[in-house]
Amino acid sequence: MKILLLGDFSAVNINLKHGLENYGCQVSIASIGDGTGEFYRDIDLRSKFEIKKKTNRFYNYWNKLANTIHCIKILNKLLGYDIVQFINIDSFGNIFFPSLFRNIVIRNSKKSILYSCGTDLSMLQAIVSGKFKYSPFDNPADIFNKMAKSSKSYFKFIENIDYIICASYTYYMGMKDYPNFFNIIPLPYYINKDPIIKECAFDRKIVIYYSPRRPEFKGAKFIIPALKRISAKYNERAEIIINNRLPFNKYIEEISKVDIIIDQCRSYDYGMNAIIAMAQGKVVLSGSEKEATDIYEVENCPIINIIPDEEQIYNILEYLINHPEKINELKYKSVEYVKQVHDANVIAKKFISVYNL
Repeated sequence: MKILLLGDFSAVNINLKHGLENYGCQVSIASIGDGTGEFYRDIDLRSKFEIKKKTNRFYNYWNKLANTIHCIKILNKLLGYDIVQFINIDSFGNIFFPSLFRNIVIRNSKKSILYSCGTDLSMLQAIVSGKFKYSPFDNPADIFNKMAKSSKSYFKFIENIDYIICASYTYYMGMKDYPNFFNIIPLPYYINKDPIIKECAFDRKIVIYYSPRRPEFKGAKFIIPALKRISAKYNERAEIIINNRLPFNKYIEEISKVDIIIDQCRSYDYGMNAIIAMAQGKVVLSGSEKEATDIYEVENCPIINIIPDEEQIYNILEYLINHPEKINELKYKSVEYVKQVHDANVIAKKFISVYNL
């Protein structure tokens, strides 16, 4: 089976590719990378002539033109697949006529799928309609209205897709009423080997890590004040590391040294950063509301749910610092949870069952 995974962020498709190839699938990833992350791809959708820094008022126009010409040149590499799987409507990045490119790719494949795991109009619609107590946005209605200007293109894309699959509860709430919605399949993570878990004790500092990528979206204004209070009170017991956006490989290297990772506090569920951290045997603070984890039909998710509340985040961190045995317990549970819920081989098998319909 020949599969094109179109777009990537947070290494979702890199991990899925590993799983699918273990079942004999021929898999290509086509993407623009992910800015600093620069994730692996087989087909680069970004022009080498793109200007990286804003130089003048024609900066965006030039990049859009360069990327469009580049995509025209490589278009034949995107055609003739058994399956084309989009990660979102913007998989082609900054180009002219993106809907035309999407339609050509869809029409020249046997089956098309949307794996919904990123912000889109349907997710925002669910937020604006009051389906969540809190969300990653201060003004979701404003963002929704701005994105809705291109709604005709978005809904046409949704109509043309054969199946919609959602990665988690948040996206499910936006997609579940579409007639071509199929199911929820968790995010994949390719497991190489069990990590060496460094246990915590009172005779060493507990290392807490936070990378405020997309700070407004993930709740930095609630997390950073809590961390500052912890640092002031527990300077002898805890080391706080706050790092801005790092290249993906550097990020993996950084988190290998820590005990607790704070991911986000404005989401009902967690994403790839949390899964990657859990697979390394880290305690993760992120979105883990009961209704969101119930969809995986697994009890006792080891992620500690945090909400947009500085005091709640502070209290959780204080408890963990004073109970290193709890940190150790959660570290081991985290590794087992990833194996149970997110193993890329298991996830790939679920996708293949959809591909074969």
